[in-house]
Amino acid sequence: MSTRQQIAAPGLDVMPKIQKRVFFTGTTALSEGMGVCYDDDRGTAANVDVNRAQYVELPGTGNSLSFAGVASQDYAANSAGQWITINEPGSYCNVAVGVDTVV
Repeated sequence: MSTRQQIAAPGLDVMPKIQKRVFFTGTTALSEGMGVCYDDDRGTAANVDVNRAQYVELPGTGNSLSFAGVASQDYAANSAGQWITINEPGSYCNVAVGVDTVV
């Protein structure tokens, strides 16, 4: 279930932070702002999985069009997967870019 939380952005009007709890099926650590995608190939096409929108994994070629959002905080590696909170698209939040950047 998504929740809309209002936060004050420095120098801007109040911007939305749209958060959702999802299960990260990967075993790696996640840094705040790392992107995750829905695990839309979970299960089989013949079996409907109503919880499919609750499972996320790291982006790859098979799921890159199913962007779910970015990790809201740092998460340690967990060999069994773990529940995490993501900031959904449209949120005002930190996003990891994966390359050195100078502003």
